[in-house]
Amino acid sequence: MVKNPDKRDGLRSWLEETNFENSTIVYVQSVGPNTCYNKLDISDVTVEDGDIVGTAQPVDTSEENEMCGSAITYPSAFVRVTGEDLPSYATFSVTDGWGKSDEVSTDGRYLDPSNLAGHVRPDGDPPKLEELRCDSEEFQRLQGPQTVTLGEAYNDKLSFAMRVHTTQTLASDEESPPRVGRGDEVRVTMDNVSTDMQQTGNRHKWNLQVRTLDGWKELRGTTSDTPLVYDDLAIEHPPGKGFEWTFEMTEEGIVAGHEHEKKLEVCPDLQSGRYRFVYRGIIRGDPLAVEFHYNG
Repeated sequence: MVKNPDKRDGLRSWLEETNFENSTIVYVQSVGPNTCYNKLDISDVTVEDGDIVGTAQPVDTSEENEMCGSAITYPSAFVRVTGEDLPSYATFSVTDGWGKSDEVSTDGRYLDPSNLAGHVRPDGDPPKLEELRCDSEEFQRLQGPQTVTLGEAYNDKLSFAMRVHTTQTLASDEESPPRVGRGDEVRVTMDNVSTDMQQTGNRHKWNLQVRTLDGWKELRGTTSDTPLVYDDLAIEHPPGKGFEWTFEMTEEGIVAGHEHEKKLEVCPDLQSGRYRFVYRGIIRGDPLAVEFHYNG
């Protein structure tokens, strides 16, 4: 039962005003020894080492000579943190009304895909490239999947959510369609949005494809006779965690940092069109993908 409807309505308005594209809300609660501990003081909120961190302590709001009831209280607060690329985890140093402190951490398990920053794909249907032709006869283009799942992956139930973030979008606002130009940075995130531990394959099992009249074609290839081998280790992702990939939209930037960087190259040079990033390490289910525009 809510004793003060004004407080309830005020909270509803505050939540409605929150832009979840660039904000995260953390619920923090402590405990007090009597009814005068009815407020929670929040301080030192910042982002450190991939966590939202802060301190919380219940406050005795009683006046001098005021009598306090003997009931245990549970003062709480909603904390809104605003910024770019906020982490999914939070760790607060929480002190109770008896002066005992402890660190309390979230596990990120309640990520809602509808509130994740970034995009799944742009609107519209741009022209397809006629073909990808490489002048080098030794160049062997990597093969990539044609059938993918956009945005969210399912293995019986929702498991991962993927989003694309681009320099031009972040510089303006997250409502703009994801577009990049030459030299711009592309960042792709994939988060475990389930309540269970999830597994994937190697983080390097990804493709960057462009849409052509002959389907989606991989940009990268190799002139090496040595096969590109990936390990079969299963990578565990707790709820709220996952992979992040960042690359620059240049021929060199796309292969930089890859496990097989020295063997890979892009041919031909980048052309304007619709691109998609595909992660094929989903253990059960189709590869997971997001799309963006490139204007060279």
